[in-house]
Amino acid sequence: MSGDRGEPAIGRWSRLKRESRDAEREKTQAAAPPAEEGADAKAAAEDPTAGLPDIETLDRDSDYTGFLRAGVPEEMTRRALQKLWRSDPVLANLDGLNDYDEDFVAEMKEGIAIMRRVAEEEAKKLERELAARDDAPEKADAEDDAVGGAAPPEDGSDSPPKAGPRDA
Repeated sequence: MSGDRGEPAIGRWSRLKRESRDAEREKTQAAAPPAEEGADAKAAAEDPTAGLPDIETLDRDSDYTGFLRAGVPEEMTRRALQKLWRSDPVLANLDGLNDYDEDFVAEMKEGIAIMRRVAEEEAKKLERELAARDDAPEKADAEDDAVGGAAPPEDGSDSPPKAGPRDA
């Protein structure tokens, strides 16, 4: 399954993909408008607020994107956005159905504090149980010694020694 040139299928596919990408690049470069030259381009580069409309003349249908560009003073951006929010009743009046407009961080912090407190209590309870288990074998050994219990044989067996032929 080789192409016209005797190249492998993967190589042919890669070559065709590169050629189509190069053709698209040439189309976009040819369609791109030439860069603006003159005083307007220089003024816009120096002062980002140049060409912005007066904030008092803005309404809900105005274009506010110029106020969001880098370099525009924060106060000017804030005033433009306030004007937008006041001019559009959809943005100015909340409908009460906003699910994500509350601050849930406080509840999350309370939940974490409760979980931490429960975990600490459980850890203390487990420590007390382990300490009680450690003390229990010591008490049992002390009771065996007090009663006079015999020590287990040294060979490790729990059964009494068997009678031999001499014992009979």
